[in-house]
Amino acid sequence: MRCITLAKSLREKGAECVFVCRLLKGNFITMISICGFRVVKLPIDGAFFENSCKDYDSWLCGSWQSDAEASIIVARKLQPNWIIVDHYALDVNWERKVRPYTKNLCVIDDLANRVHESDVLLDQNFGRTSADYMGLVPHYTVLLTGPSFMLLREEFRKLRQISLDRRLTDTGKKILVSMGGSDEYNATGAVLSALENSSLCDQLEITVILTRQSLHLDEVASQVTRSKMKVKLEVDVGNMAWYMAQNDLAIGAVGGTAWERCCLGLPTLMVVIADNQAAGANALASSGAAELVGTIKNIEKRLPELIEEVFEKNRLRAMAVVASEITDGNGTKRVRSQLIEEIL
Repeated sequence: MRCITLAKSLREKGAECVFVCRLLKGNFITMISICGFRVVKLPIDGAFFENSCKDYDSWLCGSWQSDAEASIIVARKLQPNWIIVDHYALDVNWERKVRPYTKNLCVIDDLANRVHESDVLLDQNFGRTSADYMGLVPHYTVLLTGPSFMLLREEFRKLRQISLDRRLTDTGKKILVSMGGSDEYNATGAVLSALENSSLCDQLEITVILTRQSLHLDEVASQVTRSKMKVKLEVDVGNMAWYMAQNDLAIGAVGGTAWERCCLGLPTLMVVIADNQAAGANALASSGAAELVGTIKNIEKRLPELIEEVFEKNRLRAMAVVASEITDGNGTKRVRSQLIEEIL
């Protein structure tokens, strides 16, 4: 999603953007195409696809060498000004092999755990600094670190002030539940069950957001129908910023949507779904912008306690102010300017 956001912004300045994606289960190729971008599809390597794909290296579901060779075939045809690579399984080895076929190379990373060789490196995470990449990139690499470079869609920047103004007055108990696209472990269902056990359950107005890629969509839909709470389910929404601006509190994972919520000053109770989310979650919790529920196994006990705490102690307004100071919604434009300046 962040690559789509960047591509849309670049397109506004006349760039032609082409995506290279592997045909893995749950891919976003259809969405990318709907957004008007050409997609070059790489086939699945059956031998690797049988693996569990639990660690970052196996996420590629193939070797980095074969991936690089397939990408080079595309690059030879396109002769790009930039190749932008966003994948935890790729590092300096892939980059060195592909780099001769592009004028410039940009890496998007979150982990600061491996060596890169690129002209620009973007790590937009809260608390990240250039010092975290010392010894991991060449001296000439331009480092764009921290949430001022957050790749947020234009809709969040446009609705920012409206959302912030809304939080200056006392509000109700409207909660947005959004646990990510596929929600592999059905954190959404666990959240709804926990809210049913809250002493405030009869006062809550809950909106659940899922995509059609959600592995537990039917199960959650049934749960919503049976619920004694005031809850509605929305699927494949095209205006997430509007939903965030209309709610008083979010319960969500710590992926890209965490920073969208910050831009709109939406206080959040965070659930850590994957290991790579832990650092960002701890940083947000330490800042006071959000509260950490923990992992999915902590939802049942911890979530009802936090719901009562944040509403009864009127903590939402203070959380909203801190969250809004983390990112202003202009990060995509800043990254775009860096890339275009290198071309001109």
